[in-house]
Amino acid sequence: AKVKPHPGETWLEGGVRVARDKLRFLEEGGVKRFAPECRYCPPFLLAFLRRSRAAAGHVLADAEYDTLAELLVSEPGNGNQEPSEAAEKKLEQFVSGYFAARDEGILRKGMWPYAGGCTLHWLFLTEEFPKTAAAAGIKRLQVSPGLLLRLTGEKVEIDDCVWMELDPVWSPGVPELLLKPGWVLAIGSSPQGGRVETWVEWGLEFPVVEHVKGVLDKSE
Repeated sequence: AKVKPHPGETWLEGGVRVARDKLRFLEEGGVKRFAPECRYCPPFLLAFLRRSRAAAGHVLADAEYDTLAELLVSEPGNGNQEPSEAAEKKLEQFVSGYFAARDEGILRKGMWPYAGGCTLHWLFLTEEFPKTAAAAGIKRLQVSPGLLLRLTGEKVEIDDCVWMELDPVWSPGVPELLLKPGWVLAIGSSPQGGRVETWVEWGLEFPVVEHVKGVLDKSE
């Protein structure tokens, strides 16, 4: 990985430091060795990375690829899918987003296949698959307008509401509630009632890397 070296070290020395940090990250308790803002890693992703590292240099059977794919699914979709089916669906969403962005001519380094930006100061989300306009277990989260959300591209339209599925990927500044699989209200009235609002704008053009860099710059 190319990273800006620390003061007093060369690019080569910086690369060696990053490589060692990656190895430390995969060790037991490795996540806790980093700065607080870099300590989060979903358990299923860490399990995938460790298993992949252990398999390096080996010829893998088809069953092992299925196991690796299933490790990337923290929740089996809407509860009606087998883990392998959910893993295939997630991969299909990712690939579809990639080609859609390419076809629209907006594919650039740092783009996420689907992402969204919060437009207001509140976000409504639920961990349950929304089957009605008044989805069960809705939580209200105060956010800053412009907060970036990773989305799978999957959406559910119910009555006058549009729900978007979260892709629980960590980045600096993301509230803990958004690090779990779930759905966010993109368009609709709040659970308390009122007029229809656009809570999240979504698409293929959101520059994820630039956003994260801006958050890190502000934190320094």
